[in-house]
Amino acid sequence: MSLLAWAFRNSGAAVARDWFEQRFDRARALLPLANFDTVIPIECAETVTVELTDVAGVADATPAAAVTGGAIAVDVGDAAITPSQGRLNLVGSGSHVGTLNAEYWYMAALVKYVGPTDGAQVAETGADAVALWSDDDNRVTIGVLGNVSGGSTTQFVGRVNNAGSNFTSLGPLLGGEPAPWHLFEAWFNVVANTVHFAIDGVEFAATIDGANLPAVAAKWGPIVQRSAIGDQATVQYEKATVIVTSPTVGGA
Repeated sequence: MSLLAWAFRNSGAAVARDWFEQRFDRARALLPLANFDTVIPIECAETVTVELTDVAGVADATPAAAVTGGAIAVDVGDAAITPSQGRLNLVGSGSHVGTLNAEYWYMAALVKYVGPTDGAQVAETGADAVALWSDDDNRVTIGVLGNVSGGSTTQFVGRVNNAGSNFTSLGPLLGGEPAPWHLFEAWFNVVANTVHFAIDGVEFAATIDGANLPAVAAKWGPIVQRSAIGDQATVQYEKATVIVTSPTVGGA
């Protein structure tokens, strides 16, 4: 059985398989030269397969019972303790991408950013919708990034972090009442040497030069962070995927 077939067989209900198949088709269309054959399906419906790690200050991840189909709600920060952060991790996983700057990869997630939405509070918030993480100074993310240079308090942001230096691309405006679910995507085109970002199928205007990618292995690992006291940051994660070409999956 191929790794792709294994991923689909083990990804849960039929609706979940449909979503992962759609992402696979999308990744193959965006990057036809990649010859993608491996889908890592991540269902964020409970805390058995998904865990919160690297916790500092106040951070919690619990099933969001009100979400049909299941989701994990990550709540970080409060009015008294700072800084606070937590990183979601697929339990027992190794690296999902062997080298960020040397091979094709695609990642996507269905995520709701609940808040904060006030500009002053967003300025102290970082909330990855989806991320490929090696360590806190070497990663690729898309989501809310108000608390670093090059980020925004009003727009979603795509970011490459290399040895602590941030390279960013600005996307659509934050907001929406009630908070909407969004499809977040990012991918690396080896031939063009460009990192791309999209929300709900609409690509950001600017790409990031692949020369800024760190030469590291990475795995799915979105971080939610509050860098000051104040409003709690809340993000709900329903499902995510990383799509690559074997045999780079499952490294150390």
